[in-house]
Amino acid sequence: MRQIWIILLREYLSRVRKRLFLIGTILGPVLMSGFMIIPLLLAGSEIQTPLRITVVDPSRVLYPMLYEALNDTLNDGGRRFELDRAINRDASVDSLSPYLTYALEEDLTDICLVLPLNLYDGGYGKIYSRKVGDFDIISRLSNEITEVIVHSRLEEHGFDSQEIGELTRPIELKTYKIEKGGAREGGFMQDFMGSWIFVMILYSTILLYGNTIQRSIIEEKGSRIIEVMLSTTTAYRMMWGKILGVGLVGMTQYAIWGIFGVIISTYAGGRTGVWAEMGQVPVSTFIYFILFFVLGYFLYSCLAAAIGAMVNSDHEAQQLQWPIVLLLVTPVMIGTVVAKDPSSNVATVTSLIPFFTPLLMFMRVNLYTPPAHEVVLSIILTVATIVILVSFTARIYRVGILMYGKRPTLRELARWTRQE
Repeated sequence: MRQIWIILLREYLSRVRKRLFLIGTILGPVLMSGFMIIPLLLAGSEIQTPLRITVVDPSRVLYPMLYEALNDTLNDGGRRFELDRAINRDASVDSLSPYLTYALEEDLTDICLVLPLNLYDGGYGKIYSRKVGDFDIISRLSNEITEVIVHSRLEEHGFDSQEIGELTRPIELKTYKIEKGGAREGGFMQDFMGSWIFVMILYSTILLYGNTIQRSIIEEKGSRIIEVMLSTTTAYRMMWGKILGVGLVGMTQYAIWGIFGVIISTYAGGRTGVWAEMGQVPVSTFIYFILFFVLGYFLYSCLAAAIGAMVNSDHEAQQLQWPIVLLLVTPVMIGTVVAKDPSSNVATVTSLIPFFTPLLMFMRVNLYTPPAHEVVLSIILTVATIVILVSFTARIYRVGILMYGKRPTLRELARWTRQE
């Protein structure tokens, strides 16, 4: 045990003392917060430039109603939507007139909105623009036109404006997640995005630290330092010291990130809007996050250690690394399916597969409270798989770290695993 501890400290201290570790640990949460916060802030900020819309309305009925509906104002008090009616007596309005085409091409208007006469009878409107990537604007125009048409139809049937407003008043739905002890108010999209962010952190860090072990073994083999180390300890102790040391580096990094997260959550607790939503991460999420990181790390670090012992260069390691990457990418790919229905048979079965458990079971416990026996079973199966992998990896590691030259064949690997 003392030799494992010495190797653990060596692996740990040699990494946490590096400037790259400190820079990465500090920049990691800063960049991640930036990726989360900046888009939300930008999405919440309104563009302070008017949008020029030319409306082609042969009926001359929809334009006044649309002008009144699109009454948003900018900070300076001006209209957000500057509507201008184009005189067009062509009832079919199959194509834009040369003048409107010219206006769009010369940036005299931003959008040309065509509302044909048959819009009441199942026809469709048309939007012409040089910039069609603003989905919010397109959705807003579509919703407002639909509301205007509905109001117009109801007025034709004898309803007045006040009655129409009462009949078409939208209904607000609040979402509550049922948890032990009661219900928690919150948006399901918030839970999904929060879980997805944590899943991506799990994916990247498990892969990162597995690769760290793999590269460390390859470097020691190449420099023959490993032969000197084997003169004072065993290959089994070396493997465990290396895995535990690098794992402790990951836990240290998580601890620093956790402190940063607590600061953000404390700051968010006294805010409103986006900041308040960010501060609603339950403590259980962090507990499960650490638990499944530890399980995933030991699971995949064993595979990485075996690959590092088998090969002689990073190039050879990359050729053998694709199964590990595939095992990690697969749960990410099916994560959206699991998120839609965390209680489905697909979600249950895939989350019990040990190589998928760290990511999928973590996602399930955050989006839905699965039966306790499923969570316990997934942990037991993963731990059992780790025990089996440790046994096989130790045998490959014991022989592979002293093998140089060609890469072993499958028959040779099978012989290594049978050796006691």
